[in-house]
Amino acid sequence: TMTIYIEYICLSTDTLSPDCPQCPQHILTGAEAAVSYSQFCEAFGFPMGPSGARALRLFYELWGPSGTLVQRGQASNCLAQGQHPEPLLFDHQGYLSSVLEVCEEVSYIILYCNYTPCQECSQTLISFLLHYPWVRLDLLFSQLYHTAPSQTHSLDNQTGLRSLAALWPRLTLSPISGAAWGHLLRCFVRDVPPSALQLPLLPERVEADRVNAIQISAITGIGPAFLDLPLRTYTEPVERTHTPQAFTLLSPPHLNTSMHISTPQPRVVNAPLPRERERERERERERERERWPSREKWKGGNEENRKRRGEEKQGKACARTDWD
Repeated sequence: TMTIYIEYICLSTDTLSPDCPQCPQHILTGAEAAVSYSQFCEAFGFPMGPSGARALRLFYELWGPSGTLVQRGQASNCLAQGQHPEPLLFDHQGYLSSVLEVCEEVSYIILYCNYTPCQECSQTLISFLLHYPWVRLDLLFSQLYHTAPSQTHSLDNQTGLRSLAALWPRLTLSPISGAAWGHLLRCFVRDVPPSALQLPLLPERVEADRVNAIQISAITGIGPAFLDLPLRTYTEPVERTHTPQAFTLLSPPHLNTSMHISTPQPRVVNAPLPRERERERERERERERERWPSREKWKGGNEENRKRRGEEKQGKACARTDWD
């Protein structure tokens, strides 16, 4: 990977605060971007499910057009100033704009966020993609940010997510699931217990990822591009959630990306008859038609027989008259 910047200090000094322990290091790259396992679990709700953390944190990967990794890094929010990490990266004076000035080969960005963007951050992402039309962005998240009806600005945040989804296929929204969790642990987290990489995900985390996929599909009308969820079995208990039953998971669109995550195959309930069986039934019907003449043929045969018998009777009557 390429180390472009180790630390980025914003041009605008009002985003820095002496009350924030992370200022001015809200953007870190390379080895400095890794966080501890406890910090990762608290921010991303791993491995048990949503944690409700106040801190906003995202990891990013910059890729070139040939599939080479350019840089990995992380960005965090400033609690003292209420600054979210997305503007620090994607604003017109943000870090990634500076990166693209010195490294134009970046054409693909992957974000791993612990929360989905708010409406203002969504507009920042849209402006960035419009300014750099050759860049594509895939955003994966572990929790939805203030989208429930009871939460403040939920309608605005949902509108922002729909605006992002409208940029498909240049931008996709997907929950972090399955193999993506292992990728995060290996690339962005230090001191990871070996059991966290070897054991399967806990049912609580899998169910949270499934609910995230259903909710983002219901909000945007577009299914996730990346989804790695195990198929439910008949013996697996399904816990009740607050998700309305009207939410349906749309099929994910196909995208050619550098990350390969398998998608579960839908369970077939009523499958049509195989073609070979249909052909065999058609051959049986043909044999039946050959063995038994059709009704019209029977009718025609009966008419011919009746005509023949009538002619024979008429001939016999004429012969009897001639003899007399």
